[in-house]
Parts: sequence; C-alpha cells; structure tokens
Amino acid sequence: MKKMNRSTFVKYSLVGAMAVILVFPALVFSQPKEIPIGSIHAVTGVISDIGISMRRGNQLAVDDINARGGIKSMGGAKLKLLLADYEAKEEVARSEAERLIKEGAVCLVGPFLSGPAMTIATLCEQRSIPFVIDVAAADDITQKGFKHTFRTFAISTNFANNMLIYLTQIMKEKNVSRIRGVVTNTGDLFGRVQGATFLKFVKEKNFPIDVLAHIEYPLGIQDLSAEVSKIKTLKPDVLFPITRSGDAKLMVTELYKQRVPLMGILGPGSPGLYEPEFIRDMKALSEH
Repeated sequence: MKKMNRSTFVKYSLVGAMAVILVFPALVFSQPKEIPIGSIHAVTGVISDIGISMRRGNQLAVDDINARGGIKSMGGAKLKLLLADYEAKEEVARSEAERLIKEGAVCLVGPFLSGPAMTIATLCEQRSIPFVIDVAAADDITQKGFKHTFRTFAISTNFANNMLIYLTQIMKEKNVSRIRGVVTNTGDLFGRVQGATFLKFVKEKNFPIDVLAHIEYPLGIQDLSAEVSKIKTLKPDVLFPITRSGDAKLMVTELYKQRVPLMGILGPGSPGLYEPEFIRDMKALSEH
C-alpha cells in the first residue's frame, strides 16, 4: 500500500468535505449556528447597580429574540451572550473587550460610562468589530469618524439643550427673569463633557444664568462635604449637578445635612438622581 503524505491527505480531505456539502447540504446546514454577542458592563465597582441592570436588559433581549425563533433570515440562528465586567475602569474595558473578541464575539454591546466606551470603540475600530453603545452619551465617541461604532442613546448635546428648554418654561411659569447657579460634575469623560457642554450652551445662547462656580470631583468620591460647603457659601438659587448614583446620594445627603437653601436641583444630564439605587437608598430625601 502506497504511503499517504500530508499534502495528499489534505487534498483528499478537502475534496471529501466538499463532496459532502454538495451532495448532502441539509446535513451540514440543518443546525442553525449560534451568534455570540459580547455584553460588556460594570457589574462591580462604583456603578455596579447600573451595570447589573444593563446586563439583565441585554439578557432579556437575547432571551426574547431566541424565544421568537432566533434570527429567521439566518435560518433561526440563536444569539448567545458572552459576559464581561469592566469594573468601571477604562483599562479593564479594553482588556475585557479584547477577551470577548478572542472568544468569538461578532459584536459588542455596552457600556454605561463614556470613557470605557471610547476605549472599546477604538479597539473595535482596529479589529473591524461592530460596537453598539447602549448608553454612554459623550458626543466625542461618535465624532471620531469610527466606521464600526453605533449608538442607540441620546448625546450630551441633547441633554444640555433640553435642560435649557425646560428651564425656560419653568422660569416663565414662575415669573423669574434671572437665576444664580452652580454647576457640578464628576471628573470622568461623560461628566467633563456634559458639564462643559451645558456651560457652553448657557454662554452661546446668552441664557440668564449667573454661573457662580463650576465644581468638578472624581468619580467614586467618598466625601462631598467640602464641595457642598462651598455651594452653601455661594448661595445659588439652583444647583445643576451631573452625577452618578453614588455621588448623587452623597450630594443630597450633605445638602440636607448642611441645610443648603436651594430653589431647585436640576440635572442637565444627571443619571444619578433617578437611578433605582438612589431612590431606594435615599427614601424621603429622593423626593422634592
């Protein structure tokens, strides 16, 4: 018997495989393939409550699509969710996104924070992997000319513009011609962009707000007593905070503790004030 070398084996193996596909295509394609989708959210760290709820939302969507028969245009292919936790850290976001891609994710979905979203978008552009942003709102992410990044959420410009529309109506109804305000924001990408965008709109539209101060502090800060003391000293009519749930709780607790007299608290893109964690933990202080 003639000995078969490697090249001969490969040649006849490929010919045989092609013959099976051509003669019995139903055997090869009868089982719909699985489509792996990477879900990358911060389920630990300073925004874990938000990250957990977003991961659950992703899972609900996958379960619903699969229960309805999967992707019908692809023969009923089912979705499979690959999970990643970026811990609210940019460097972890990149390494976790890289891991998901290596594990076969054909698309990534997430995250809440804009800084990590920018990091993931940059990586997905390099790898030619579609990236769907489900929250991260900083305008910059989708203004870099990326071809593989998409967003389903509002952007910082929307929030800032809408805030002034609503504030105009409030001032008209209360017959207020001018207000004194303080703007605060976290020091991450979204906080900086949102704070700067709001201040830019106030200036460009010559809106009747006297901005007494712009106070910035780190995301994940554990004490806002000094910042609130400064706010109290400035005696603003309205506070314009851009917060996450953790610092929102600190902020409102200190405002109450130090008895800061405000006409109102209006968030120009401030998710911390309406997250379930804030309402759950602050109870009566989350009202009015």
